[in-house]
Amino acid sequence: MRWKAMILSMKLAWQRPFFKWSTLVIGLLLVSTVSLFLIRVIPVARRDGMAVLHYNIYLGADNVQDWGWTFLLPAVWFVTTLGAWLWAGMAYHRDRHLTYALIAVNLLGCLPWIGALFYLTLVNQ
Repeated sequence: MRWKAMILSMKLAWQRPFFKWSTLVIGLLLVSTVSLFLIRVIPVARRDGMAVLHYNIYLGADNVQDWGWTFLLPAVWFVTTLGAWLWAGMAYHRDRHLTYALIAVNLLGCLPWIGALFYLTLVNQ
C-alpha cells in the first residue's frame, strides 16, 4: 500500500463518528490512567529504588525491578494502542469491518490495562 493510499484511508476513517469518538475515548483513558499511575508510583519507586511490575493475588509480588522499569507497562500499552489505531485507520479503505473490530477490541482492551495499572499503583504505595 502506498503512503498516499494510507493517508487517504486514515482521513476517510477519521470522518466516521465511531472511529473518531472511540479513538478520542481510548486516548483520554490512556493518557489519564498512565498519568495517574506515573504521578503516584514514580516518587515512591524513586525513593525506594525499586518498583513492583507484576503482582499475583496468590503469590504476591513476583517481579520487582529497578524504578526505571515503571515506564515499561505504560509504554507497552501506548505502543499497542497506537499500532492498533494506525492499523485500523490504514485498513479502513479496504475493510471497514476490520477497522471497526480493531477499534472495538482496542476500546475493550483498555479495561484490563486500567485494572492492572490501578492495582500496581496500590501495590507500589
